[in-house]
Amino acid sequence: MSTTQQKMAAMAVVGAAIKKQIDRRERLRCIARAIVKGRDVKATKRMPSVIFAAAVAVEKAKKIGRVPRFKIEPAYNGGPLMVGKYDLPIIIDLKGLTKNEQSVQAVLFHEETRLVGHVDTVRNSGRRLDLAGACSGLASVVSEFVGSAMALFPWKASVEVAPLERPEHVPAGSSVSVNGQRFDGPVLVARRAELYGVSFVPRGADDSTNVVVAKEKAAK
Repeated sequence: MSTTQQKMAAMAVVGAAIKKQIDRRERLRCIARAIVKGRDVKATKRMPSVIFAAAVAVEKAKKIGRVPRFKIEPAYNGGPLMVGKYDLPIIIDLKGLTKNEQSVQAVLFHEETRLVGHVDTVRNSGRRLDLAGACSGLASVVSEFVGSAMALFPWKASVEVAPLERPEHVPAGSSVSVNGQRFDGPVLVARRAELYGVSFVPRGADDSTNVVVAKEKAAK
């Protein structure tokens, strides 16, 4: 097989993966709308994306054969967040958070066709969430993301988490212990949830987070 044919085959594989992820995310959004409206859905319920802010720093590669990687530390500090489709702040219970079994893809501006890469490391202490991954996506998108970060553009991260069941409501006058902290109501708590995506955006919602982009050696 020629080099051109190999490149075309690789592009076809990436395109198919992107389409599959787009179809899945659209299904998640439809189910999330059903949850918000209070309709009954199956056990694969999901919620709208939860946004965590992140700053980006980049180190240029000094040797050939290195690939970009990103880190989000922390991706989530364990506290309440305001999500557009919910009337109250929502807390993700880190004890019940799982990673999507297929992949956690990273994109630009929530546009699934602008694939930056994927998350390959999830560190969950039960109090905070850290993420790391490889910029393994489309070459033009990776170049745009890493190049602008090296020019000191302050990227943020939108970490997409969806509950697997209806969030618990903690009313005013009550309190709840989650992620090693205690919070007063009214607030919502997602006891079981799934991490399924990351998007790099100009703005986020949790200023305690930090994203680092650096060049790492390619896996052998």
